[in-house]
Amino acid sequence: MQEEFPNDESKPIIWIGSSLDALRELSDEVKFEIGSALEAMQWGRDHGSVKVMRGFGSASVREVRADDQAGTYRTVFTVEFVKAIYVLHTFQKKSKSGKTTPK
Repeated sequence: MQEEFPNDESKPIIWIGSSLDALRELSDEVKFEIGSALEAMQWGRDHGSVKVMRGFGSASVREVRADDQAGTYRTVFTVEFVKAIYVLHTFQKKSKSGKTTPK
């Protein structure tokens, strides 16, 4: 686990597994969109790119979607815990059926 603690007034982001390394490999455009969304969540604000993920029973698991010329990317994180935001996974969406993710 890698931790970043911005300041005392916002929630820190805790990166699980290879989620931070995966994000660092993406285009600047995608990193900016995902980073902006995570920063807004750190301060308790909504961001237009953040959606609640279905199937988890609550609104605590969310995703940020970002696009560039190479494709669509997602970062999945949880806001369930009061003291931090946990980024669980960053990946490129590879759907063969339009916008929906295959089951």
